[in-house]
Order: sequence, then structure tokens, then C-alpha cells
Amino acid sequence: MRVLVVGLAVTGEAVARHCTSAGDTVVVIEDRPGVAREWEARVAAARALGATVL
Repeated sequence: MRVLVVGLAVTGEAVARHCTSAGDTVVVIEDRPGVAREWEARVAAARALGATVL
């Protein structure tokens, strides 16, 4: 299944983790990134799971 996650806060990160572990193709979009270090860490974690972050 293809999944679009809107937002990479706590919930978005959890959804991305769950869906990638289920074998889904995940794309994450975020229009308001947060604090630079926290945002970069969330992006890195999502990408490590195999998600595409836009």
C-alpha cells in the first residue's frame, strides 16, 4: 500500500514507523518544520525506515 503522512511530529513519526514496518511505501510531507536539530533527527529517522521525506 502507498501511504502519505502529513506532518512529521510525534504522531506522523509513529505512523511512518508503523507503516514502513508493515511493508508499505511511505511518503512524508511537512509544511512547517520545527526546531532544526529536532526536525533533522525526525527526518533522519524516517529516512532510515525507508520513508521518502519531502
